[in-house]
Amino acid sequence: GLRLETAEFSEGESDTATVYYDRASQALYAGDLVGNRVTPALLEGHSCGWLVNLDRLRERFPSVRTVYPGHGAPAAAAGMFEEQRVYLRDFRRLVREAMAPTSADGTAVGEADRASIVAALERKYPRYPRVASLPTIVEENIKAVSAELSAENPATLPVACAPLPIALALPPDALEAVPSAVELPPLAFELAPSAALKA
Repeated sequence: GLRLETAEFSEGESDTATVYYDRASQALYAGDLVGNRVTPALLEGHSCGWLVNLDRLRERFPSVRTVYPGHGAPAAAAGMFEEQRVYLRDFRRLVREAMAPTSADGTAVGEADRASIVAALERKYPRYPRVASLPTIVEENIKAVSAELSAENPATLPVACAPLPIALALPPDALEAVPSAVELPPLAFELAPSAALKA
């Protein structure tokens, strides 16, 4: 019969989530931890936790080949995990920029900021269906992520959630062109003998 492994995750898209993995087919039934080209619900204000969960999910199930997401069509795991990560990081970056002291409304996300974020998301993620029937889900997501970012302590922020020094996010259709590994040339250097060093 069918044998499924389960794993529990907390503080992501929802307060708790259970995923199911079929080792025989290398298929992961990810529920709402992963969506395929959809506008997610960030209403719980756990976008950082969600990013951490994506890393934990890959560590827990490194052999997964196909993901059956909570929303959207099944697809290859590597691309889908990365697309979800990029969307969440993009969303956090856009809201963080709107909260900068130098922005039009200072650290508050004003109406113009919200409109700018919505427009930026629609340009990069056109026609992504909403996972909930709430027509203002993106605006509500902005409020939730704004509150989340306001409460975060940069000193204790997980690496998965830390702001990137430059925008590394790629459009979803460009992910297939990204190499899975980058080879670097070996480092070559010589150390001087200790006797040659002077105090």
